[in-house]
Amino acid sequence: MGEQRRIVGISGFTVRPPQARKEKPKVSAFTSAKIDKILALQPDLVLGFSDLQADIGAELTRAGIEVHLFNQRSVTEILRMIRVLAGMIGETGKGDH
Repeated sequence: MGEQRRIVGISGFTVRPPQARKEKPKVSAFTSAKIDKILALQPDLVLGFSDLQADIGAELTRAGIEVHLFNQRSVTEILRMIRVLAGMIGETGKGDH
């Protein structure tokens, strides 16, 4: 979507955009997160995946952070997730590219 500047922290599994791996702090793995580091970055939105990250999401929500956990399991669901995310960040038109 071309919104890399808005990313403040990443998962250790992040591969795209490539520069994020070099420039952004790693604040989580797949089922664990450094909550204190995430909070210090003051994100306006944290994205996660599935019930596997529900505990992380709940802890961040209790700390006042907006969290959205997706559960995409197919290409169709991935494309829908992209459209939803585009709407969440006010870039609806970018969700269809």
